[in-house]
Amino acid sequence: MSAVDRTGRFLRVNPELCRILGRPAEEVFTLGVADVTWPDDLAPSFAALGLAVETGRAASLDKRYVRPDGTLIWANSSIQRLDDRWGDIKHFLVVTADINARKVAEEALRTSEEFNRRVLASSADCVKVLDLDARLEFMSEGGMCVMEVDDFGAVAGVCWLDLWPGDHHPDALAAIEAAKRGGTGRFQGGAPTLKGSPRWWDVIVTPMAGSDGAPEKLLSISRDITAIKQAEAALRESEERFRTILNTVEAAFAIVEVKFDGDDRPVDYRFVEANPAFERQAGVNLRGKWVTEFAPDLERFWFDAYGHVAKTGEPASFENYAAAFERWFDVRAVRIGKPEERRIAILFNDVTERRSAQKALHESDTRFRALVTAGAQTVYRMSPDWQEMRALDGAGFLTDTGSPDMRWLDAYIAPEDRPGVMDAIADAIHRRDVFELEHRVRRADGSFGWVLSRAVPIFDEHGAIVEWFGAANDVTERVQAEERQEVLNHELSHRLKNTLTMVTSIARQTLRAVSDREPVEAFERRVQALASAHDLLLRTSWASASLRAVCEDVLSTTAPAGRLVLDGPDIAMGPSAALSASLLLHELATNAAKYGSLSSDAGRVEVRWYVEARSGTPDLVLHWHERGGPPVKAPTSRGFGSRLIRMGLGGAGGVEVDYAPDGVRATMRAPLHEVQRS
Repeated sequence: MSAVDRTGRFLRVNPELCRILGRPAEEVFTLGVADVTWPDDLAPSFAALGLAVETGRAASLDKRYVRPDGTLIWANSSIQRLDDRWGDIKHFLVVTADINARKVAEEALRTSEEFNRRVLASSADCVKVLDLDARLEFMSEGGMCVMEVDDFGAVAGVCWLDLWPGDHHPDALAAIEAAKRGGTGRFQGGAPTLKGSPRWWDVIVTPMAGSDGAPEKLLSISRDITAIKQAEAALRESEERFRTILNTVEAAFAIVEVKFDGDDRPVDYRFVEANPAFERQAGVNLRGKWVTEFAPDLERFWFDAYGHVAKTGEPASFENYAAAFERWFDVRAVRIGKPEERRIAILFNDVTERRSAQKALHESDTRFRALVTAGAQTVYRMSPDWQEMRALDGAGFLTDTGSPDMRWLDAYIAPEDRPGVMDAIADAIHRRDVFELEHRVRRADGSFGWVLSRAVPIFDEHGAIVEWFGAANDVTERVQAEERQEVLNHELSHRLKNTLTMVTSIARQTLRAVSDREPVEAFERRVQALASAHDLLLRTSWASASLRAVCEDVLSTTAPAGRLVLDGPDIAMGPSAALSASLLLHELATNAAKYGSLSSDAGRVEVRWYVEARSGTPDLVLHWHERGGPPVKAPTSRGFGSRLIRMGLGGAGGVEVDYAPDGVRATMRAPLHEVQRS
């Protein structure tokens, strides 16, 4: 309580006012009401004072006082005018009550209510209060927005269950019943807004307890999850498209889980998932299996590479060979999922064919460069389609081409040779591989010579041929020497055949008086077999003869092709072995025609040969087997023919003869290098 004069100065104060103002009485007496009032409250204070003056009645207001430390305190001041005996204002009696606690509580309540209002207004959730019959009593501002409700009055009192038509009505009813029992009801369902927009909601219904603890009302919170549902649907569609793509593309895809040991070293990995292309390229179904089950000796590289990706999350791209699969793979690996799952996705392609082609091309290119380095006389460059010769350095052998030339065929290739040259070029372009051909060319002096020409394709970064680079060696002297040798061989053969004919004639004249003609005829047939073998060798300039050709040439004079079976790989025999084999097969065929399978109409002869490795050294093995002839009897004596047979393929034996009753069998074996020796 205090007494204040008309200027607002304190005349008397009690201890309670001093406490409220936080000042001693001595200080208060030096101050006026305006000195201790919060500036914002001065006008209301003077207004209350004026009211008290005019009416003579008490005027009351709530105001804030300022304490010395700057803090504010709320108080209620009641101002009463006191007059003297003449009716003039003597002073004012001010009764001040401390209402700070109440004001702070009211402010806190207002702040809390405002905060709750803003929360509800800004929340995207639809918050509703229902009575126990599920009728709407309240809806938050944010809820009205998301439910597209412009005026709550339009839905107040509406049964909340009626907002859930269709399949989700039972779910809403179950949630209400659960909340009425004191529990929590929750479900997800679809329901339109008040304006008919389709929405998906995640709904929770809980009880609001009364003073007795029993449910008095229900609180329903609905969250719009339409975007989530749409995203889930889009994700499902995307995953389905992705899986369809994975199941149809040629690229192999797999998800693997990497296993680490106690020292955190990768030691294995399991195939969690794989597409069909993976199984095709790997050649085995590894889904659900650890790789070491299939490939216990798999290279350490694969574990380290995948382990690094799984541990660090750093993607990896590489090409590497897997010996267990006998394939080259181009691999892209990236970590997926949580780091602790140690899973990675792998996308890879089988590039074995490309690597093999690259290796072959590299080897071919190396040989080609060696050829050029060794001194090829001519180097040239051609366009991708060989229509244009871009440059040629003839080194004096051929005429140089200093600028691109579209008429190079006319300049270098004779008309009769062009079809063969162009066929070889077309084949190389089709194969995208080395061109190689021995052919004639017009030399710088106008005459024709021979070259061994070889060119390799040059590729750009996209794999397209940009040009061909080639070299040609002058092989004219060798070709001419081979032609001269062929003439000499034919002359030698002619003279040798004349000599053999003369030998046969002399033998006939000398042995004319011999009564037993069989040895004489056998001698003549052997000489004829020897002459046939010489003819066969002459076809290859006495370099070699095919074993199959030897068999066909010798046996065709004894039996028709239908009674012969010849089976074996192409093997070139040296001249000595070819002559020896001709005589040997002649003797076997003669014996078969006289005593064995070829002496009957149903008999036949099988001749089979192959290469067999013994102790690392390959041998040629030839089997002679007679079938369908008369019963066989072993000879009681050995003549020249038998001794000739037992000399074998190379003249050094290695022959086993079995005179089985159902047909003669003979096995001949000789070192392959001896048979092929020139």
